[in-house]
Amino acid sequence: MHGNHPVPEHHRTGRELAPLLTALPGLRPLTETQDPDFTLQVFWRCYSDASAPPSPAAQEGLVAEVPGDRGGGLRS
Repeated sequence: MHGNHPVPEHHRTGRELAPLLTALPGLRPLTETQDPDFTLQVFWRCYSDASAPPSPAAQEGLVAEVPGDRGGGLRS
C-alpha cells in the first residue's frame, strides 16, 4: 500500500510508484485498487518461465492447483 499524498521524506507518491512496481521483472500484478488517499497493489512472484507459483493453499496441500487458475476453491 502506498500513500498518494506528497510526503517530504518520500521520493514518490503511490500513484507515481505504482507503474514502476508493475514494470519490475519477476512480479505479476494480481490486483490493484486506487483510492484518493492510497494505492493498493498485490503481486505474486513469477518463476523464470513467467508462470505463477502455486497458491499458498496448494503449497500446503489444502487444494489441488489447476494450472493457470488463481481463483482458489476446492478441486477434486
